[in-house]
Amino acid sequence: MSNAIIDDWAQPTLHYGVSVNAWWRVFWFVLGMAPLLLFLTGLSTWQFRRRTARRRRAARKAAAQV
Repeated sequence: MSNAIIDDWAQPTLHYGVSVNAWWRVFWFVLGMAPLLLFLTGLSTWQFRRRTARRRRAARKAAAQV
């Protein structure tokens, strides 16, 4: 019985965000997207550093052969 009462109360208000205004929904959306943004920026930084290091090694190798 108590489970049904909690489910009837919590389902629409808490889970779907009916009890809060649009600003809170935007806030939680942005907060939820933060890990994806951090992953993408970390991946791009890693690739940039890797590419730069590879170019430096190739330039040193070419300079040593000349």
